[in-house]
Amino acid sequence: MPTYAHEDVVVWFADKLAGMSVSALLTNKFIFRVTAFPNTRGDVFSLLSPEYRIQMVIDDGYVALRRNQYEARKEIGRVERHFQILASWKPDQFQLALMVDDDVGDDEACVTIDTEPIYVPISLLDWARRFNLIHRTTYHSAAEFLGIFLESLRQAGSTIRDTNSYNLFWDRQRATDAPQRIVPKREPEAMSGVAAFLQDQSLLAGYQLLKESQAGAGSLDLRALAPRADGGFVNVCVEGKNAHSPDLEHGITDQLPAYMRSTNADYGVYLVLWYRCKVFPEPEEDSLDVTLRLSKRRPWPEFAVSRHILAGVAVI
Repeated sequence: MPTYAHEDVVVWFADKLAGMSVSALLTNKFIFRVTAFPNTRGDVFSLLSPEYRIQMVIDDGYVALRRNQYEARKEIGRVERHFQILASWKPDQFQLALMVDDDVGDDEACVTIDTEPIYVPISLLDWARRFNLIHRTTYHSAAEFLGIFLESLRQAGSTIRDTNSYNLFWDRQRATDAPQRIVPKREPEAMSGVAAFLQDQSLLAGYQLLKESQAGAGSLDLRALAPRADGGFVNVCVEGKNAHSPDLEHGITDQLPAYMRSTNADYGVYLVLWYRCKVFPEPEEDSLDVTLRLSKRRPWPEFAVSRHILAGVAVI
């Protein structure tokens, strides 16, 4: 049984999953299939650390998927045939299903557990990189990596729009004399959600995300670091700002340039977080007008304005 251990991190897989990589357990959205037998008992896979735990076990009559303090459980019952276990997870939800003869069956065949947002700790990703347990990629130039990173943002934006990730980007507010309303999260909280959706891409593209790093004048939302083929790293600063923020222009004319100078960044990306929908009609401008206005205000060619739109969710 393959086992990796370092300090207080332990990872192991059952023999039938020996080809499964550590990066698969660290991605926030992943689906795998494994054929199991009714009499199988024990761990299918585990990644155990003080801050983040994900584990699948088969025991007497059930299969369970556990992440931190949450558990999804399916009863195996008296199944006489081989069956498959399907699991998927994202920051605020995970699912577990069983398939017999490629048929999931009725709606009750899939167990869905909603959770508080759970992110893979950066320390755990650093550990996996240090021991070459996740994918490594080098880039020939800073411009090459910038293109890959912007594509990562585009794909993360598409995933966010296609997924019900309410807990990551919206807050509910209730006053004593008013009905409940929803409002967008503050930028630092929302950017943690964006970083969670970027982790899949960072593992595939071989770059590292640093959240809320200190950058001289303040706290930068994100930094992306990627190894260069000729040595050293490409350094991209990312500052996120809600499209309805009164400081939207200040962020691109003052904040991000200061962070870039402080960290000696190769590029800076200004990430516009867009929430306008039926329940939150701000800002009055449409997204294209906001992007064009900011593009005219960017001080250097090294800036990229990313029209990263978070789709508004319908709330009843």
